[in-house]
Amino acid sequence: MPVVSPLRSLSPADRRAVLALLLLAAAPLAAQPPDLRVQRLTPDGEVFSDLYVEGIGPPSISPDGRWVAYWYDGDVDDVFDLYVASRFGGDVRRISAPRPPGSDGPDSNTFRFTPDSRRVVFRIDQEDANRTELWSVPVDGEAADAVKVSGDLAPGAEVASDQVTPDSAWVVFGVGTASDYGLWSAPIDASAAPVRLHPAGSDDSNGISTRLAGSTVVFNFSGAAGQPSQLWIVPADGSTPAVRVSGDLVPGGDVSSFSVTPDNARLVYRADARFNGVDELW
Repeated sequence: MPVVSPLRSLSPADRRAVLALLLLAAAPLAAQPPDLRVQRLTPDGEVFSDLYVEGIGPPSISPDGRWVAYWYDGDVDDVFDLYVASRFGGDVRRISAPRPPGSDGPDSNTFRFTPDSRRVVFRIDQEDANRTELWSVPVDGEAADAVKVSGDLAPGAEVASDQVTPDSAWVVFGVGTASDYGLWSAPIDASAAPVRLHPAGSDDSNGISTRLAGSTVVFNFSGAAGQPSQLWIVPADGSTPAVRVSGDLVPGGDVSSFSVTPDNARLVYRADARFNGVDELW
């Protein structure tokens, strides 16, 4: 009985694919480039020292590609501080001060490089355990050069979010307590006290959704309990009061979500503006 090759049952295209894989498997592995350089970007640390990536993802690389930042427990087991390293090696520094005992692990998106790659902004319980505040430090600085951007917070308040303006001059951040939220901004180097961006009178009990449109902050805010969520804009430096830009809403209506066009010229938002419970785009 003649032996039939399994390849005969395949289509011509499939046979070509199988033959290509066989040739690839038989080919010798390419030699490593003679100038290949692999270097460690974490400090020596202790036997327990490792990276903290749970829930926050891999280390972050600066926009100019020169620096890598990461959380690392270099001194005390499971107490993670912020480090920065030159991608070229030979320059590894801790840029946050030692954290107090009982500190929580870093949360998601707790540090970022400024767009100009000159500073790192980070949220951490630096002075008081389990009280998150906002800090900024030059990328070529030390822990002693870090400044607190969020200023003196009210009792029970913590920084919950932050965004840096495209010009790297201002940081916009949300401050929350167990019952309400507010929106603030401050110079990236903490050279002036934070300014309130949300309308005066009340914080929002439901949180604030925020986007940057260049140097303009767009946010969804309801204010006092029972008030509708509306769309507002305000300069990132707080030089003029916030202005409502969403149209009038039917009683019970709310702005539920919004987007900014890529050129920062217009806003698109979803709201039940004409009929309560019937969402439309505006």
